[in-house]
Amino acid sequence: MQLLREFGPLLDQSNRFQDFSTLMDSGIIPRVRELKASLGESIYHPGVLATLAPYNAAFGDRFHTLFAAATEEIKNSQTASKNSAAAFSAQSTVSKSPSSTSPR
Repeated sequence: MQLLREFGPLLDQSNRFQDFSTLMDSGIIPRVRELKASLGESIYHPGVLATLAPYNAAFGDRFHTLFAAATEEIKNSQTASKNSAAAFSAQSTVSKSPSSTSPR
């Protein structure tokens, strides 16, 4: 089937994405859904499944890898923000405390 030949290049394309946002913005997921939908009932044919199964597994691995990296980046960013806020708060508290040289 001609449609099945499109999955190889789509997998190559998905493997080139370096971050989750780029993958999601690329439109590759809706494109694959359209291709699968256009296969109709033939999607259940063993030959078609033999093509789709490796694609699904490889794409799923790439999706998971990029998603995990994005999640870790968000966690690290939140930790850095919390640390910066805590440092700023501590600095503000120190600068607001009365000086030991001020008159009583």
